Amino acid sequence: MELEEFKNSLTKEIKFMLDDTKDTLRGEMKEMNDELRSELHSLDKKYDKKFTNLENKVDDISRSVAVIEHDHGEKITALFDYFVASEQKNEEYDSKHRIIERKLDNHSARIANLEDFQK
Repeated sequence: MELEEFKNSLTKEIKFMLDDTKDTLRGEMKEMNDELRSELHSLDKKYDKKFTNLENKVDDISRSVAVIEHDHGEKITALFDYFVASEQKNEEYDSKHRIIERKLDNHSARIANLEDFQK
């Protein structure tokens, strides 16, 4: 009987020790889990701020690009308008130049006739 009692006593003590170890491990795991959650929450906040800052910077760049595109478009339009006006002016000058050349040729021919007549 004593052996049986010793066995039962030892079994109870081992069960108690195992239960105590389980409780200790559960407590430590809960603490580690809580610490991990806290660190993850902290990282989440940190990266949320960084992503918000990045989004703000991208928005700023997008607005700057839109302004540049608008200004660039206006400048191209102004240059094209100047080019068209310049081409029109050149055509007008070419037309006047042809008229003046014809008159000059006509006057040169008249002068040559007058010179021939006076000889």
